[in-house]
Amino acid sequence: MGGPVDLKGAVEVSDPKSSIKVHQLGWILVFAVVYADIGTSIFYVPGILHNSIGNLATLAQFITTGVFVSIALKYVEICERCPDGGGVVSIAREAFSALEFLPLVGGAFITVDYFLTSAISGVSGLYYLSSLVPDTKDLVILASMLLFLVLMLVNIIGIKESASVTSSFASVEIVVTFLLLGSAFFFIATSQTLNWSGLWKSIIHPGMPITFSSIAIGYATTWLAYSGLESVAQISGAMKAPVSATASKAMWWVIGTIAIVSSPMTAVALYILPDSVKLNQSDSLLSALGFIVGGPLLGIAVVVAAAALLFMACNTAIVGNYHVNVRLSDLGFLPSFLRKRHPKLGTPYLSIITSALIPMAIIIITKANVDVLGDLYNFGLLGTLSLSSISIDKLRWRDGMRGFKFWSGLFTSFALLAAWVINMVHKPDALLFGGTLAALLVAVGVWHRIKASEKAVVQFAEAETAVADLPEASNILTLEEAIEASTMESSPVLVALRQVNEKLLGEACIFARGFKRTNVYIIYVDEIPGLFLPTQIKPSGEAVRVLVSSCAELEKNKIAGIPIWRMAEDAGFSIAEAARELGVKNVFVGSSKRTFFWRMVRGRMLRRLAESLPESTNLIIVG
Repeated sequence: MGGPVDLKGAVEVSDPKSSIKVHQLGWILVFAVVYADIGTSIFYVPGILHNSIGNLATLAQFITTGVFVSIALKYVEICERCPDGGGVVSIAREAFSALEFLPLVGGAFITVDYFLTSAISGVSGLYYLSSLVPDTKDLVILASMLLFLVLMLVNIIGIKESASVTSSFASVEIVVTFLLLGSAFFFIATSQTLNWSGLWKSIIHPGMPITFSSIAIGYATTWLAYSGLESVAQISGAMKAPVSATASKAMWWVIGTIAIVSSPMTAVALYILPDSVKLNQSDSLLSALGFIVGGPLLGIAVVVAAAALLFMACNTAIVGNYHVNVRLSDLGFLPSFLRKRHPKLGTPYLSIITSALIPMAIIIITKANVDVLGDLYNFGLLGTLSLSSISIDKLRWRDGMRGFKFWSGLFTSFALLAAWVINMVHKPDALLFGGTLAALLVAVGVWHRIKASEKAVVQFAEAETAVADLPEASNILTLEEAIEASTMESSPVLVALRQVNEKLLGEACIFARGFKRTNVYIIYVDEIPGLFLPTQIKPSGEAVRVLVSSCAELEKNKIAGIPIWRMAEDAGFSIAEAARELGVKNVFVGSSKRTFFWRMVRGRMLRRLAESLPESTNLIIVG
C-alpha cells in the first residue's frame, strides 16, 4: 500500500495572494496512482499464493474479487466523506466520534500495513533484479539495507515522486503486464502440450480437495492481491471536484484492470511454469514467465518494470507511514518529536528514519522471506479494510440508509472480518507480530494522548490569556475577560457561531427579551487540530469578522453582543466550558448546511457539546 505523493497533476490552481499551489488530480492520474500501488501485488502474489494454497490460488482470487469490488466502491464514499484525505484515521473519527481512541487503532493498523508494504515491495523488487543474475540472490538482505538507507536519505532531503511520474511508471507497467498476459495466451494457443481446456481444468481442479476449509483459507490469503486501496483515500484532498465523480471513475478503471489482469495472470503463471520454477523462483514468477513466453526481451522488460514499480511502492509506503506518524502526533497520540522538522531541509526526519528502520528490522528478522512477509502483511491490511468498511456502514445507518446499498455494504464488512479472523487463526505468527505491534502503538498512543491532553488544556488557557492585549483582540474578549466582566454585564444566553447567522441571532434576541435582558454572549472558537499550539497565537481574521458583524446584527435588534473568542482542540468542549464558567443556562447553535454546525449536529462536535454541558443548561438548535 502506498502513501502520499507530490501531487503535480493535470491542473494547478494558484491563489495570486499566496505562493501555495493547489493541485487537482483528474481521474486518469488518480487511476494511475492507485493502480501503481495495487498493481505491484501482481508481481509477488502468484508465488506467495502458490506456496500457501497451491493451484487453488486462481479460484480463490476469483471468489475474492466480488468483495474487492464492494470495498473498492466503499473507498469512493470515503473519498467523498473525507475530501481532505486521511483514509481510515479520518473515516473512523467521523463515524465513531464518541470513541476517541478508535482513529488511533486505525492508525496502528495502517502503520503495520505500511511497514510490511515497504518491506515486501523492496525485497520483491530486488528478487526480480536478482533473477537476471541468480548468484546474487543471497545478497538481497544486504541490498535491501542499502535500498532503505538510500530511500531514507532521499526523503530526508525532500525529493518527492510526483503523480505524473507515478502515472508514467504505471502506464509502462500496464503495457508490460498486458504484453506478458497476451504472450502467455498466445503461447498456450500455439503450444503442442498446453491448451485452453487444460488451463480451465487447472483452475477448477487445482489438484487438492476443494473443501470449505481450503476455500476459506484461500479466500483469506488472497486479499494480499488487492492491497493498496487505502491509497485512494489518502489522495482525496488533491482530486478534482467533484471528488466523488473523480474517485468513482478512477476506481471503476482500477476494478476493471485488476479483474482483467490479476487472476488471469496467476492462472497462466501457475499453468505454464514447471513445478521446479514455481518451487525455486516463487519470489519472481513473472520474470520466469516472461522469459518462457516472450524470450529475453520480454523477460528483461518484466524485470525492469517490476523492480521500478516495486521500489516506487516501497518509497511511497515510507512516505505514507511518516505522514500517518505526523498526523497521529498532531492529534496527540504519538510523541511530538515525530513532528520535528529538519532545521534546514524542513522534513520530519525523525519520523522518516523510524519509518525506514522498522521495515529494515523486519527484513532482517524474516530473512527477506517473501512468503513470511506476505503472511504478516495480511493482518494490517485486513484490519484497515475492516475498520474502514464498518465506519462507512455506521455512517450509512446514521444517514438513514436501509436499502440494498446498506445491506450489501454490511455483508462486505462481515466478509472482511471473516477473512481477518481466518487469517489470524490460520497464521498465528501474523497475529502475534501484527497484534503485538498494533497493541504497542495503541498503548503508547493512549498514554501519550492522556498526558498531552492534560498539558494542552493548560497551554490553550495560557495562550488565550496572552492574546488579550493584541490589536486583533481589541474588539473581542477572552473567556477570562468575559468572566471578570460578568459581575457587571452578563447574559443567560450564549450563541455559538462559525459564520454570521441572522436567523440564529434573531432567535437568541427573542429568547433574551423573554428574560428581560439586553445582552447576549456570542462565542467563536478557532479550532486547532491536534494538541499543539500554532506558531502564531491570535484570533483568526474570520473569527474577528464574524464576532464584530454578529454584534452589529444584534444591535439592529437593540441587543448588545458580548463577543468571546476561544482557541481549542475540541470546539464542543470549549463552548461547554465557556457556558459553565459564565453561568449560562441556554446555548444556541445553528444547523444550516452551509455552516460548521451542520457538520457538528451530525457528528462529534454537537455530541461533545451535549455531553459536556451542565445538566441544567439547555442546548437549542435553530434551523
